[in-house]
Amino acid sequence: MNQHVENLEIEELRHLIESCRQLLTCEILDLARLHTNHNCQACLDNVHIPLGSPEYPSPADGSGTPQIPGLFPAGRVTLDDLKKHNFRYIIGGTTCGIINSPDHDNPELAWFVDFIDFHRETPERQARVERLAALLHLGAQFGTPCHSNKAHMAIKPPFHRGKMVMLGMRKAREALPYAMYAIPERFKKTAELEDEWFDFQAEFMPEIAIIMNYLFEESLASIVTQNAQNFVAEFRLPPFGAITVYAEDWNRSAGCNYTISYDGFNNEPHLDMDKYRYVFSVYVFVEKATGELITDPDRIQACMEGGYLIWPDLHLALKIVHCLGLVLILWRGTHERHCTIASKILDPKVIRYGTSLQVNEKLFNSVQSYHKKLQIIEQWEQDGCPGECPVKLIHPKGLADMGVHG
Repeated sequence: MNQHVENLEIEELRHLIESCRQLLTCEILDLARLHTNHNCQACLDNVHIPLGSPEYPSPADGSGTPQIPGLFPAGRVTLDDLKKHNFRYIIGGTTCGIINSPDHDNPELAWFVDFIDFHRETPERQARVERLAALLHLGAQFGTPCHSNKAHMAIKPPFHRGKMVMLGMRKAREALPYAMYAIPERFKKTAELEDEWFDFQAEFMPEIAIIMNYLFEESLASIVTQNAQNFVAEFRLPPFGAITVYAEDWNRSAGCNYTISYDGFNNEPHLDMDKYRYVFSVYVFVEKATGELITDPDRIQACMEGGYLIWPDLHLALKIVHCLGLVLILWRGTHERHCTIASKILDPKVIRYGTSLQVNEKLFNSVQSYHKKLQIIEQWEQDGCPGECPVKLIHPKGLADMGVHG
C-alpha cells in the first residue's frame, strides 16, 4: 500500500486524501502550497529586501524550498520574533508534509511529526522510550562537545547557545576513512561507582541506534527510513551504532552521525550541508537529576517558554512542549531552512533533549575516497604489481590513530 501511494501523482494523492479523510489518523500538508500561500503580512512588508549571498546555499538539485526575503536571514530567533508572523503551530497528533521529490517528479514525504502519547503505547514501546530517554541523558554527559557547527556558533554571545554533543562516526584526522567521536579520556568513571569505568560509545551507543531504528521503522515514515538505510548501506558508510570496522557486524541505520542538544540549545535558520537530505530526530523531557522520562503534559508545558523547532520558509513551528512522552520528527535538512528558537527554562529540574541523525558530507567523501584507493590497489595487484604501488593507505598503529582518545 505504501509503495502504491508513493507512485501516485500529486493530484491523485490529493484526491485520495479528500475521499478518505475520515479514515485518516494524520493531517497532510502540501509544503509547496504552505510556502506560496503563507499570506504573512510581516513577510509581505519585507519583499523588497534583497536576499544577497546566502550563508547556506540551496541544494544543487534545485528542489529546495526558496528562502522568503527578509524572514529571519541570520542569527538568533526569539519567541517575540516568531509572534510577528502567522506561523502554523503543530501541537500534537501526526502530521505529514509532501512535496515533489528531487529524484523523480512524484511527491515524497518531506516532513513528518508524530507526538507519541506514552500512556497509549504498549508496554514494550513504553519500555523502549523510557530506555531511550535514559540513554540520551548519559549521551549528553559522555558525547563529544560540538564547537564547530556553523549555525550553532552563529548565536552570540556564547552563553545563549545552549549545548550540543556528538556521537557516532566522523572523518578521521589522518587518511583513514573514519573514526569514532570521542572526548579525551573516553573511558569514563560512572557517577555512582568511582572505581567503575565504562566506554559509553561501545556499551550504550548501539542501543540508541537500535531504538531509533525501531521507532522510525514502525512509524508512517517507514519507507523514507528504509530508503535512508539503503543509502548508508549502498555507499558502505559506517552506520550510527557501529563500533567496529567490520561491515559484516554492522546493523542498519538511517545515518552515521548523531547529535544531542540540550540546556537551552538554539541556532540560526540554516540548511544542513549533509550528503543525504533527511534528518531523523526525537525529543524527550527528563528529570535532570536522574534521566527518568517525564510524561506529565502539564509539567512539560510549564518547564520552558519558546524552544520551538521551526521551518521559516514553510511558516511551520513545532511546539515541542506539548510532548506527551516522545516527539518523532523527520524533515529534509538540506532542502528546507530550519532552526531551534531561543528558549527560557522555567523549571531547572527538567531537561529537554533533542537529537538528529544525519549523513555527514565530509564522512561520506572520506569513505568514498578510501574505497576508490582500494580499487586502484586491487587493479594494480591484478595487473601483476608493475612498479611501485600508485596509492598508499595509512593504517592505524593503535587506538590513538582511530580517534579513541581524542
